[in-house]
Amino acid sequence: MPFIIEAETTSKTDSGKRNAVADGNRSLNIVTEVDGEETLPSPSKYYQKYNVGEDQNWVVKLASKISNNDLDWITTLERENGLWDMYRLHPNQNRDGSWDYSCGLNSYYHWPMIEKIIARTVSEKEILEYCYEVYNKRHGAFYGYYKRHLATHLFYLTN
Repeated sequence: MPFIIEAETTSKTDSGKRNAVADGNRSLNIVTEVDGEETLPSPSKYYQKYNVGEDQNWVVKLASKISNNDLDWITTLERENGLWDMYRLHPNQNRDGSWDYSCGLNSYYHWPMIEKIIARTVSEKEILEYCYEVYNKRHGAFYGYYKRHLATHLFYLTN
């Protein structure tokens, strides 16, 4: 059963509360509330991809922050969408007639989110958060999860 630890912040720039949620199965995740809005912690280190532009590395960094530097998830995303374009339609249709979008979301199972992706009414951050939620429920929902080991050499942890 999860438990919550609350602590008041003392930083002049961060005048909210920090909640640390932990359970026996996952690492400690800290959520900061500033002016009534939740924000993710900014780890001092995050993953970046070698030899790509800042447009792709911006999304890699965002995924790194959302997942608290979960390299398995980042490499799963790489195997699903190596371009790191969260509005991308994958070029090949699936055998069952469905299509994959963004991080590998299947059109049969995630149509409400895919409609938002197609219309571009959802941000890259919201897409990544949704994808990470799906990933945490069932890693095997992503084909890229089974091929993630092929992508670990493409990333480095910043200093």
